[in-house]
Amino acid sequence: MHLTRTAASPALAAGEAVDDPRVDAWDWADRPDTQEQAAASIRRSLRCAELAQAGYLDTGEAVRGLSHALLLADVDRSTALRMAHTWLGRHIPSGKPGWGQVDDAESWRQRVAGPDGSDEDRSWLAWGLALAVAELSARTLPWGPPAGSLVEMLVAEGYDPSPWERRELRRCRSGSDGA
Repeated sequence: MHLTRTAASPALAAGEAVDDPRVDAWDWADRPDTQEQAAASIRRSLRCAELAQAGYLDTGEAVRGLSHALLLADVDRSTALRMAHTWLGRHIPSGKPGWGQVDDAESWRQRVAGPDGSDEDRSWLAWGLALAVAELSARTLPWGPPAGSLVEMLVAEGYDPSPWERRELRRCRSGSDGA
């Protein structure tokens, strides 16, 4: 599995900071998560932001894994769109004169999905949305296929899961809810 850095996507140098990768505070403000779970999510979100900005995975394995997130995850889609917009809003649309920065996530999605958006930008947006939906699903216990697929894909891309994530991944693979 490898990243496809498209002509439109920025090539990230090792250690280069991604644009505004801060974790979306709106989803964490009222959650009673453990510090270990919250720390793991922050690390995962930062890695997802890096992957989203770097380009999209072009393997069938990645598409199959993240399709669980898009089709099965029970998450707030508007939150996922805002997360993807935070990660990619400055990069998409690529090279469209006059588009400028679109600050509203829904307007941004409509513009990219519309007739003036390119297939490449739509694919990039779909990739970012799939990552965001999978990340949001990983914040809900017990983990199911979307969360497991996300962490497995991140590990294949060099991510080192925390001990908490390893435990959740084992539970997800075994079908145990941890109760």
